[in-house]
Amino acid sequence: MTHRTAVPPKIIFAMISIFAMLLTTFKNPSPTKKYVIKTDKANASPTMRISLP
Repeated sequence: MTHRTAVPPKIIFAMISIFAMLLTTFKNPSPTKKYVIKTDKANASPTMRISLP
């Protein structure tokens, strides 16, 4: 039941979150905003967290 050509959903979600982070950073270049992508090991899925100092 394994498909070698299929990409795991975690990689797809990580790529989408990275692209969204880059687009948001380019649209709103604000030095006070820090975009951090955390990998939640409990769910094994990357989650994006926006931290404002």
